[in-house]
Amino acid sequence: MRIEILLGLIAPLLLGAHIGRHAAGERVAVADPMLTCSAGPEYYRIDLVSTRKLPGTYAASGFVDVQYARSPFGVALSPTGQYVYDFDVKLADVKAQPKGHYVVWLATPTLQDVQHVGPLSAQFEVSGQVTFNKFLVVVSLEQDGYDTARWTGPIAFRGLSRSGKMHTSIGHGLFQDEPCVQYGFN
Repeated sequence: MRIEILLGLIAPLLLGAHIGRHAAGERVAVADPMLTCSAGPEYYRIDLVSTRKLPGTYAASGFVDVQYARSPFGVALSPTGQYVYDFDVKLADVKAQPKGHYVVWLATPTLQDVQHVGPLSAQFEVSGQVTFNKFLVVVSLEQDGYDTARWTGPIAFRGLSRSGKMHTSIGHGLFQDEPCVQYGFN
């Protein structure tokens, strides 16, 4: 009995919570924001860069906010053991195309695995989940009846996850920088 009470008091502290009192007076575990580790959304924000190949996208801008998916256990994992991330895609100053609609895709850097997220809403927004650690965000202009396996239309916007920007210097000179800005990645 004493061990159960002791574990009931210590477990929430180990799980990043503190003991509070409910209105009825019973003890409850309450999450402590000071013990929660998470970076702000600007750290995981992916800038979407226009390819400037489609009319109505020249002055447009966009971003993808990425955060760890919520879980009662602190970290959400896929059945294969990968982190699960929630993301929100938002574009601004985009003109709707007379034919077709913008569709969001996620792909690994080698383009081997592609995930169809879906078309942007009338407000040019869409949300979803991803389990890729390093990934590209591609927004393409697709016609009705498009194939959901891979984009076929022209690419309007692209972005690269923060972890995707990390790479080794193999194949580069000691002080040579890869011109990522040339490809639209800041």
